[in-house]
Amino acid sequence: MKAGALKERIEKANKGLTCFEKGRLVSSIFGSMANRIVKKADEAMDGLMILPGTGAKLFFVGSPTNWLDNPTGNPEYTFQLNRMVFIKTLSEAFSITGDEKYAQKAISELLGWIRTVKRPEMKDENGLFITGNFDGPDSKAWRALETGIRCYRTWPVIIEQLVYSKHFTNEVLETLLGSISMHLEVLYNISPILWPKADHNHYLMENLGLYTMAVMFPELDRDGTYRRHAANELKRCMKAQCTKEGGQIEGCPSYHNGCVYWFSLKNNVEERYGIKSDPEYTSGIFRMFYHSLHATRNMGGNIPWGDSHTKPVETCSVAAVGAYLATGDPLFLQKALYMSSLEIIENDLSDNLFRMPDLRRLEKDYPEITNNPVRPDLPLLHYAAALDQVYARTGWDKEDMTFMTACRTPVQNMHAHIDPCSFDLSAYGDVLVADPGIYTYKAGPERYRFKSTLSHSCVSVNGRDAWEYKGPWEYGEQKEGKVVSVTQEGGMIRIVERHENYFPVTITRVFHIIGRDILILDIAENMKEGDEAYISFHLDTRKLEISDSLHVSTKKESNAEMDMAFSSSGPYIVENGKISESNDTWRDSTILRLIRKGCNGGMVNASLLLPRRRTDERREAAVSVIMKDKDDFEIVFEIDGKKSSVAYCGKGLQDEYSDN
Repeated sequence: MKAGALKERIEKANKGLTCFEKGRLVSSIFGSMANRIVKKADEAMDGLMILPGTGAKLFFVGSPTNWLDNPTGNPEYTFQLNRMVFIKTLSEAFSITGDEKYAQKAISELLGWIRTVKRPEMKDENGLFITGNFDGPDSKAWRALETGIRCYRTWPVIIEQLVYSKHFTNEVLETLLGSISMHLEVLYNISPILWPKADHNHYLMENLGLYTMAVMFPELDRDGTYRRHAANELKRCMKAQCTKEGGQIEGCPSYHNGCVYWFSLKNNVEERYGIKSDPEYTSGIFRMFYHSLHATRNMGGNIPWGDSHTKPVETCSVAAVGAYLATGDPLFLQKALYMSSLEIIENDLSDNLFRMPDLRRLEKDYPEITNNPVRPDLPLLHYAAALDQVYARTGWDKEDMTFMTACRTPVQNMHAHIDPCSFDLSAYGDVLVADPGIYTYKAGPERYRFKSTLSHSCVSVNGRDAWEYKGPWEYGEQKEGKVVSVTQEGGMIRIVERHENYFPVTITRVFHIIGRDILILDIAENMKEGDEAYISFHLDTRKLEISDSLHVSTKKESNAEMDMAFSSSGPYIVENGKISESNDTWRDSTILRLIRKGCNGGMVNASLLLPRRRTDERREAAVSVIMKDKDDFEIVFEIDGKKSSVAYCGKGLQDEYSDN
């Protein structure tokens, strides 16, 4: 294949626009985004970029790039460096500015990588595939995931821009095609062995890479084997990973939003290259996007469950950008803007401007997108039963309460944290009870800290994790845990969760959501003499005001505070906590732990959480548990002078709510 023929193919995919015409459109329509791209390209020219392990700061990676060096000790540093995002940025800066220095640097880095980073052996002496060469930290640049990401995320955009450079010769293209062919062999042969159930985001990205390159370069797929295989496997990924309620099976909002985007790129490739999209597959993208909105705090940002960021990446914004790429419908971006910010929307758009099949369409849509955010018209209670997750809110306005809880064990994969029955709560534009987030993927004490039970708002028996943490990607045996029921009546939402991970002790947690107020019932059964229940609350505050052992208030200098009341007095511990919103960054928080001993083989405790604006007076609260016999009891609680009660009868936890 000659560079001239490739250029013609690419122009057709871009509605007749050359890379320079696209670059001029980007500059004229989206000037601030174009400037951002060029600024990042200038940093890349100097070998500077931000990667995992660099403390969220620019770091010198070499010029030319030291592809396999890892000065941080974090495997993600090597993985993400070899995704070549910075070369994509250089190629886009070339299209925007027309300056060959960017293209020359990009081509030099590409050829340097192909020359120095050799693909590992695919088969052993017996002809069997060596999957270990393409999986795990030792696989480095040729991990199957990075192989797929280069093929869908960076190389297509890089090639579409650089083909217009005088430095992109037929010899350069020939060298590049040889490397792409080796990539496709890995993705076709190795990936299905690694992910036979198609139930992981890695397999989605790996097949997306195979599909993208097979469509873009049919010369490398003469009989269509790669393309058919990838198309079928992407559909299988949709069936395996997208639940009936629209959640991605791993249950982590950041990965969910990423998956919406990755699923959408199949449709984007098909529009650009004249392939008819599958309506059933596309309907899955719609369902997933609406789950993205449910998994977003009203104040903005993800609920950071499991390995999830709060912001600024992999939010509902990137899901909306993907859905727009898949369908051309601006409503997705308008709804995401209502839940997010223009800054985050533009950051995600800037990464995808050169993927747009028709920039003129985006130019036409953009004023409507930016000037008319659309409030979601969705139910306030979302029970994602397949994920054992529940989302509830008092409305869709910024100051409305957002609540999330989950109990699914054994977990789907190691992106989940050790946090059965934990919860996340925000109201009045502020986080009150926080899931701590990721912080790092690197093995070590911080990875464990952010995954551990005691960093989450859970019940622990004797301060132990709910199951064994063996390493950043390995857990011990887990018992059954699930959401038992979700009901809504009489102005109250009731969520019952139960797990057996402290066997023989069974933990049952019941949330009663009454407006913005949360009443929590914690029950531990089959406790031995001397056992203690640690009831933890990870509070997004650096200061508590403790009136007595039954009453605590958070103190903040932002929008909201929370008054807390407990049904029984006893020892408590106040510890320093950490909350991470993005990799390698954290802020201080506070963890309050109630310590409650078992009595007659069990423990029952009620906690009352009352959010309020910081400027409002402290709310009066009291709660007590009145035991009638072992299985029958009543929770009596008072909020701002108004008494109510919930009576429980029997182990089935059949309740009767009385709003007096």
